[in-house]
Amino acid sequence: MYEFRKTKDARMKEATGIPNRINNLPPEDFTYGMPLRPSTPIRDVMGNFFGEMAESEMTYKYQQTGMKFKGSALPLEAKHTAKSLIAKEYIKTKGSEDEKQAKLFSGSKDLFKIKRFNNVKPRTDTNQKSKAFQKTKEG
Repeated sequence: MYEFRKTKDARMKEATGIPNRINNLPPEDFTYGMPLRPSTPIRDVMGNFFGEMAESEMTYKYQQTGMKFKGSALPLEAKHTAKSLIAKEYIKTKGSEDEKQAKLFSGSKDLFKIKRFNNVKPRTDTNQKSKAFQKTKEG
């Protein structure tokens, strides 16, 4: 092995002088890899915005089909199954139930149904400023 190293130069040659090539950089708005997906619109998902939008699209399609085939036996409205009808009614009534509960809890001081819990003091103290004020006043 020693003889081979003597006769052959196995080291890499370093470039000398100014390189002839120019670095080609990508444009500034270039993204490496796949771009990120936009975030999920949670408020729209929780508010059933996409469900209402899909329902209005289906209603529009049925109306267009009904106008096109007026004399035929095609249904003019989207048919509901028993479960989808229950779900639709639940979504409609849920908003009014939430409003009723908000009215109940906003005006009532008695949040507990069992009487013995009405006079229980909280275990957490949220009046940190008043304690600090009392200590400085005393000392």
